[in-house]
Amino acid sequence: MLLELVSTTDIENLSAGVSREEIRRDTVIRLFHQAKAQGGVLTQTDVATMTGVEPTKIHHYIKDYQRETSRVVPHRGTIHDMGPTLTHKAAICRRVILEGRSIEDTARETHHSVQAVTRYVQDFRRVYACLKNGLSTEQISFATQMPQRLVQQYEYLIQENNAPRPDVGGGVE
Repeated sequence: MLLELVSTTDIENLSAGVSREEIRRDTVIRLFHQAKAQGGVLTQTDVATMTGVEPTKIHHYIKDYQRETSRVVPHRGTIHDMGPTLTHKAAICRRVILEGRSIEDTARETHHSVQAVTRYVQDFRRVYACLKNGLSTEQISFATQMPQRLVQQYEYLIQENNAPRPDVGGGVE
């Protein structure tokens, strides 16, 4: 796998007065995308080691980039659906349920499988239906056989989006 630690654009940006911090962030994000394009998957620690940037800073770069662009960065946590991150679930549910995008397009845009996107949307709809019927987090966890932590993530997403109407994006129910 070939990854550009320094690109022509980085050099041009530095000459144009772009801050080193912005260039560093662009480099970090580029590395994840280049790896994915070549069939690889990098961890945040991999990129931290390659760039000499602290792992916590890598995490912040990813978080800021995803918030600013609504694009998911393809790293091990998002590709292999690992860790407690809500970011990819939120982006996927927003695209399908709130924006009405297709599952296939969303899978491609977010670097996820169609099965994973379908699962996120179905889980969102199940939690939404349970909340609508007045169930508590514990009851939803029991009814859906989902861990409470995961139920709480979906509850937060629903609250964050002001409980989307059931008729949006093909229906929440």
